[in-house]
Amino acid sequence: MYCAEKLSRVVQHRNTLLRASNMAARAMTSATSSNRAMIYTDWSNKSEYIELLKGRGLPVVDAANMRAEDWDQVTFATVWKPPAGLLAKCRNLQLVMSLGAGVDTLLAPGQVPEHLPVTRIVDPLMAQRMATWVVWGVINWQRKMEQYASAQRNRRWDQQIEPRSNRDNHEVSVGVMGLGVMGLATARYLQALGYKVSGWSRTSNNHQECQQSGITCYAGHERLEEFVQAQNVLVCLLPLTRE
Repeated sequence: MYCAEKLSRVVQHRNTLLRASNMAARAMTSATSSNRAMIYTDWSNKSEYIELLKGRGLPVVDAANMRAEDWDQVTFATVWKPPAGLLAKCRNLQLVMSLGAGVDTLLAPGQVPEHLPVTRIVDPLMAQRMATWVVWGVINWQRKMEQYASAQRNRRWDQQIEPRSNRDNHEVSVGVMGLGVMGLATARYLQALGYKVSGWSRTSNNHQECQQSGITCYAGHERLEEFVQAQNVLVCLLPLTRE
């Protein structure tokens, strides 16, 4: 099961990684054949990503095994949470890709020069994992599972934890902040289970797709308070950026 999941993860990453590698290949077209794509991650399946990049014709170097002369040859870097100063060593870098959905570590001061493009993974498996985690959190709160678990640990039969009139799914309002790949998937999972779901984002770019799923949408800072006040549960899936 674990091996199958790892393989699935790589397959789900594949399309985005290949698109980014195509961008990297274009970035290298005007360069010499000595240019390199660098990978940095501590994931156990790093070798699989290296093979995917090599399959696109990119000469790949592992940041863990870099020689002094390799740093200036790196024009494309695909990384996950690189240590501070690593990318600064690549003086000819033209493109950076995050191996995960988050790019906040790459946007930290001194990590990536502002003129360089930064891309990220768009992975359906990551969205599924996030959505099911949120569903668990909502149900955990709704059904007071922490209190039941405490009573179980104390070997106590507590009939007062939940009144006889349960709070059913259609009575619970859940608001999802951020309607990107993960936010939209999460909203749809909750909506399919019968929760009253609404979403908020800075702009209304994804609202048509959201509304087609029966999800109420809010946009802009001027409607943020209205959105928050309508919820029993608030889920924040906004990117960790300055905005």
